[in-house]
Amino acid sequence: MGKKTGPTYRPYLNEYLGSYVSDPATGKLVFKDRLLVQALRNGDWIVLDELPTDVLEALNRLLDDNRELVIPETQEVVRSNPHFMLFAPQNPPGLYAGRKVLSRAFRNRFLEVHFEDVPQVEFETILHQRCSIPPSRAKKIVSVFRELQKRRQSGRVFETKQGFATLRDLFRWAGRRDADRRDVDDYQQLAENGYMLLAERARRDDDKAAVKEVIESVMGVKIDEDAI
Repeated sequence: MGKKTGPTYRPYLNEYLGSYVSDPATGKLVFKDRLLVQALRNGDWIVLDELPTDVLEALNRLLDDNRELVIPETQEVVRSNPHFMLFAPQNPPGLYAGRKVLSRAFRNRFLEVHFEDVPQVEFETILHQRCSIPPSRAKKIVSVFRELQKRRQSGRVFETKQGFATLRDLFRWAGRRDADRRDVDDYQQLAENGYMLLAERARRDDDKAAVKEVIESVMGVKIDEDAI
């Protein structure tokens, strides 16, 4: 006969559930709740963005009708405040390297809402109006972003969490003002600004090389890394 055991402890859940810390007053180890457990107790709304599938599946009991969570280290059962809500935004499988297909049974625990990508023309308009840049520049920036997306979907570049450009990065890029006040249609400075911002996020040499290649191709310029 097999021996029954308690819930399996998963160290990576510490970030969401909590961990033992030293009490500054007594010096003893005490368990300190992290954000997910705090939200459960207080009835807050929490967004767990792009979590790995295995982390989400570890929360199965919380997603059931009983809406409760067992903290493995203390064996405490935390019951959800009625106002608690959990959101789990995920990119679709197949479009990004490493994204697993979620089972139907697991997906049924959520109310699914699907959003399409912002059309390129609309994205260009957003950059143009929000950042007060010419439409020609907005078009180039969005073209770089789309090409980097394609490479991420089809290859092994930008696999690290910090490796890929975000929409926030594009707004920062579009919002940069050229110190030497070059003509607004001069793409050299635009390309260099984009390379310094996006390549800085990349942690691997092949990611940086891809950023450089895409920007040069879209902007029709050459980037001298040593010069900048």
